[in-house]
Amino acid sequence: MYPFIVSSKLEIRQYEFQQAARMLAERMRRDDIRPGERIAVIGENSIDYLLTLAALWQMEAVAVLMNTRFPQSQMISELNRVECRNVILLDPFPSLQSKFRDHGFSALTLDTAVEQFDEKIQPDKPRPNILSEIKKTQPATIIFTSGSSGNPKAALHSFGNHHFSAIGSNRNIPFARGDRWLLSLPLYHVGGLAIFFRALTGGGAVFIPEQTGSLAAIISENNITHISLVATQFFRLLQETAGKSVLSRLKAILLGGSAIPASLIQQAVDRNLPIHTSYGSTEMSSHITATPQGAGPEILQTSGKLLPFREIKIAAEREILVRGETLFQGYIEENSFVETVDADGWFHTGDTGIIDDSGYLTVTGRKDNMFISGGENIQPEEIEKHLYLIEDIEQAIVVKIENAEFGWRPAAFIKMKYSDTIDKTTIADFLKQYIAKFKIPDYFFPWPDAVPSPGIKENRRYLQKLAAKILLDP
Repeated sequence: MYPFIVSSKLEIRQYEFQQAARMLAERMRRDDIRPGERIAVIGENSIDYLLTLAALWQMEAVAVLMNTRFPQSQMISELNRVECRNVILLDPFPSLQSKFRDHGFSALTLDTAVEQFDEKIQPDKPRPNILSEIKKTQPATIIFTSGSSGNPKAALHSFGNHHFSAIGSNRNIPFARGDRWLLSLPLYHVGGLAIFFRALTGGGAVFIPEQTGSLAAIISENNITHISLVATQFFRLLQETAGKSVLSRLKAILLGGSAIPASLIQQAVDRNLPIHTSYGSTEMSSHITATPQGAGPEILQTSGKLLPFREIKIAAEREILVRGETLFQGYIEENSFVETVDADGWFHTGDTGIIDDSGYLTVTGRKDNMFISGGENIQPEEIEKHLYLIEDIEQAIVVKIENAEFGWRPAAFIKMKYSDTIDKTTIADFLKQYIAKFKIPDYFFPWPDAVPSPGIKENRRYLQKLAAKILLDP
């Protein structure tokens, strides 16, 4: 029988996982966790984390997935905001138990390791799949958005939202028995959680890596077939000889999180790598569109076609609107829902884009990133897209800075791959071939040593403040 969850130390089949989750749910009931309650889960990716989620759903409780990058003060603030008073602390966070209790939380540490249940698990008595026992309408998770342009929002999803997202994904990227999807993203992020649901619905296995070790070695040594990566992770793998080798053996590489540089896509095409570009959001339970298997370079420059159980349309000012079975239930703020859809049930993403005659979506930017300079609209993502055409540029973010004459002007933060210096004149001359002169940044700053992003996306607000500070005190 094929494994369902795999780590470097343990392989668990689905019936073992499900029985262990049921037993853990019984233990939680004895600890006075009740149906309908919101229970925060704080821990790193692990089998214990997945068992805890499954047990909570068995109990009809809502798992509040806490970003472990948040400082403790922010964790407490966010949990108070969603009126969550119960916390489960998994490795390596049990030491925080007393601190949470000091702030009025019921903080539990659970010995959830599946080995504890070995003697009680009965392989000769199969039980129904976990999916068949949980109502699709049941509230399942609260996930905090990345907060790249402000404070994170608390998004409530039903079990069905995640379930239908996984089914639609698996129809585009088959993930079946014998396959292994590397859990390379954190479970508190919707992209990480989606891998677990794809295994539940498709039959493949989730591989949970150790916290140490190179990504290339993990892929090579553990028979990984599928992987989700952001552009930076993919770029770094392509710089390694070992990385290039292991990527070529994979069945699918799902790229998301931000725009993928054209030069990176071309490298993947030249190496015949099985990449899929995509567009997604926390609110739609992971990706909304994705490119099919074997797509050519022109199609891979897009974010792909709409996946099953989703709907999409382009509205005024090219804003992307979405709805469907994967659309979250709403934002939680002080125990109430914040209005999230219009009268026709569409969620306004704030992203902008176009859909071509063949149904392929190209995302052009964020409405709230656009600014006006001397009466002209400037979309930072358009400038970034063309900066990435320069082979020597690894990362680029464009922000707005105040200007007495034009109101706002663009400035670019750039991280070079091979050079220590930024040749501003050469870059500006290159950009003139592709974009209007008024869109060319007035300033080109070196990439800072650290960008304190609360999520996967870079924090534009931080970089905008940094640009202003540099100009005031060069």
